[in-house]
Amino acid sequence: MKNHTVVLIILIVASVSGVCLSDNDMPFPGYANAAWVYDISNNPGTTRRYDPGYFAESLNRYNQASAARHKIEIVYTYAGSLEMYCPGKRPERCDIDHLVVGYPPGVEDKRLHRERKLETVQAYLQEINSAALNGELRVVPVIDGVVNAAYSGSMKGFNELDQTLAERYADKVARRVCSDPDVPGVQ
Repeated sequence: MKNHTVVLIILIVASVSGVCLSDNDMPFPGYANAAWVYDISNNPGTTRRYDPGYFAESLNRYNQASAARHKIEIVYTYAGSLEMYCPGKRPERCDIDHLVVGYPPGVEDKRLHRERKLETVQAYLQEINSAALNGELRVVPVIDGVVNAAYSGSMKGFNELDQTLAERYADKVARRVCSDPDVPGVQ
């Protein structure tokens, strides 16, 4: 059985580079410094909390104290998930409606707690001082899926999907990401 995870990633990259970018978009810089942030607080004794832009102030302080070629210009931020809800948790019973893209804008699926994942890209774009970066700030959403867990919505069984369905899912993900004008790429 082919590894559909690779197919999904390749199709997303191909779609993002071919559909999302216009002639006016700037390419990624030849060099850059980046930060990977995960804006979820999970402190013992408290409810898990999503805080879009949580690290923006720290990144601004870092950039203010850094030399030009050491500033963080790319922020990779957790922004959503890939989820499977196949009937009976059986991949052979899945269709495209069971394969969910938990990424805004336009996420309508109530299972994904839309309000918690909606604002992270915008928060960093608004809260990081891009003037200190000569306008070169890029905020890239990290959209993940877990293939080795058995919780509801996990991607367990993804590699067992029919290749055509896996490709349709990749297109669904690419369309969702490409519908966001503030996204220069995806991880």
